[in-house]
Amino acid sequence: MNNHNKILKVLDHGSVSYVAHMGDDLSPLSSARMSTGNPTGIDENKDNNLRNHLWKSNHTSPFEQSELVLELKCPLYVLHQLSRHRTLDYSTNNYWETVDETFRKYTSQNEFSGRYASMEDCFYIPDMEHIKGQHKTNKQNSGEDLNASTKEWFKSTIQKISKEYYDVYRQALELGVARELARIFLPLSTYTKIQLKANLLNWLKFLNLRDRDDVQMQTREYAKAVAVIVKDLFPKSYAVFEEHTMGGVQLSATERNLLKTYLCGVAWDKTKALPEGMGRLLNRL
Repeated sequence: MNNHNKILKVLDHGSVSYVAHMGDDLSPLSSARMSTGNPTGIDENKDNNLRNHLWKSNHTSPFEQSELVLELKCPLYVLHQLSRHRTLDYSTNNYWETVDETFRKYTSQNEFSGRYASMEDCFYIPDMEHIKGQHKTNKQNSGEDLNASTKEWFKSTIQKISKEYYDVYRQALELGVARELARIFLPLSTYTKIQLKANLLNWLKFLNLRDRDDVQMQTREYAKAVAVIVKDLFPKSYAVFEEHTMGGVQLSATERNLLKTYLCGVAWDKTKALPEGMGRLLNRL
């Protein structure tokens, strides 16, 4: 515990650190019980059952009662993916949300600005093991390993260009070019800092998207660090999220029927003896 007070190192020069939070694992339960007037924090079993029921049944708005502020130091291109949750229709007040939710809409963000201060001489240089070729089937991911000479060329070129671009950036500043223009020279590997504030529900939604095997490694490393802090501050809420969302599987109607057929045959006899727990599962399908 108390991992939230640590600065968690990410990549070569990056980090995720705790700033502040509001609420705890009981906050969503107190909110949910406003309609009944029942007490919270008296019976642990009842509290655990309610928490599990709320998340499992998608009654998730009470989890908006807790909030967390984090500071991230990350490369610009990683930040772009971290905050890429979007809405589609901005022309009306009826926001149509995409499948990847709306992290930006529900998050307060303040980023270090190269307009007000000089950017730090700090760039992400990938380790050799993380320099890979394009994935054969996943168009957005790295895949097969590359030969050593290609990796050496790629890494040394990044190091060289990062230094050259930063030198040009500093030269532009010294010549009197405005900071907001001089920063044009800086590559996407440049580190920046940002503070993010979101409620617990949206941090968990963020983790559901970014702490997955198919996410770019550099981005997922930040999500994993965020998960350490969230789990430390809200362990019971994180547990139900881990049980039903990260470890759960959503089935389509076709997949559900295929599973029924595979397990019990085309004609499902509900009186047939089944392994313990399987009957309850099949009744839900």
